Order: sequence, then structure tokens, then C-alpha cells
Amino acid sequence: MPVAPASSRILMQRPTSKVETFAAGAGNGYVTRRAFHLDELLLPDQSPFIGGFEFWNFRVPPSGVLVALLNRDGRAAWRIRGNASTGSRYFGLWLLPQRAFHHGRTHSLSRFSSISARIGTNNRHHFAVRFVIQAGGQFYLSRVASDRVGRFNLFGSNLSEQLWAHYDPTKDLRANTSPEGWTSYNSLAGGASLLSFSTPTSKLGDVQAVGLYAEAVDCSSSGDRCLEWDELHATVKA
Repeated sequence: MPVAPASSRILMQRPTSKVETFAAGAGNGYVTRRAFHLDELLLPDQSPFIGGFEFWNFRVPPSGVLVALLNRDGRAAWRIRGNASTGSRYFGLWLLPQRAFHHGRTHSLSRFSSISARIGTNNRHHFAVRFVIQAGGQFYLSRVASDRVGRFNLFGSNLSEQLWAHYDPTKDLRANTSPEGWTSYNSLAGGASLLSFSTPTSKLGDVQAVGLYAEAVDCSSSGDRCLEWDELHATVKA
């Protein structure tokens, strides 16, 4: 698992934003993004994670420290944060390549006994998180999602009977860019809940990476949105 940095490392801070169209019928807003690249670490020599982030605000450009890697009592913890206007949406994706654990060996997802992460902060339950799997060169989101603080996990029948939706962050980091997905602000799982979850765990072979997808879903009011998480674990059966 990742080693905590000696001090907090800022990944995105006060970036330049530009105006784009959110979605058909959803209006325009300021957007700031860090594109997702499979061959580019988020913080080389500090963390083995790859990933990407997007911040969409209606009235003002996102500002402040948006994404950081923290030292939390000797643990490496990720934070995604912003002070947003009504209707804004935030998205984050973190992936831990298989080479970073299990000695680089690949296994089918049915060989995994558990996948878990600890959610340390999620103020006002703004963020919903899902697990992400890269298998056979494709990406999938778990049907199960959580907006609660504490251990978020899949194990036993919850993992073996889980259904997954195809997702392609190499084309668009947002799981659902349809007007319906964009405006489903008050759903626990946000736009991602409208995807087609039809792929069973048994069909996902050669897992190449595991991680978390986060989407700020409760954006009916302005104010601070902050998610902190750590301790991502993926365990393979003996």
C-alpha cells in the first residue's frame, strides 16, 4: 500500500478554468480538469496511483486546493475538495495498477475475496463513491455505491454477485454525460446510477487495476464539498 508523504502534496490548486457546456439543456459553466492517462502517475515518486479529476462550477471558477495527497498519522490519504455554487459537479478517479500489489500478478475478479477503502471525510454526504476495476483492458464501475463515512467494502456474496457497468475514462472521466445523468443531483449515486449494470463479477478476468470513482452528487446547495479517503485494499483468495 502507498507510503504516506513526509508532508501534504498538492496535485491541483487554483487552476485556470474555462467555460464549457455542461450537458444539453444544463447550461454553461467553468470547468477545470486533469486528464486521465494510463501511463502517467498522479504524483511520481510519491504515490503509485494514476487517475484524473474534473471540477464544474456554474457561477465562479473552482479555486483553492482541489486535490492533495495527505499524511494522516502516517497513512497516505487523498483529498478532493472545492467550494461550489449550486448545481456544480465534481468527479475523481484513482486507480492502483496491479503491479503495485500482489507482486504484479493478475487474477480474475472472482479470485478476489474483498475490495475495500476507508472514507474518512465526506461532509454533508456530497460525494458518492464506487469501486473501479480495470479488467481485460476495459473499465467497470460497481453497482454498489456509498456516501457514508467509514469502511466501504465488497466481500463474500456482495462481491461474487456484484454487477458492473462498462465505463471508459479514457474518453470522458464522467461516468454519465447524458442530460439525465448530469441533472440527477439528488440521487445517492448521481449520474452513474443510470448506467447499465449488467456485467457479473464472474466475467471480469485479468484484473489490471482497482480503485475508486467519486462523484459529487448532492449539489442542490452551495458550500464546501470535501472527500478524504485512504487504505485501499484488494485481497486475493489463498
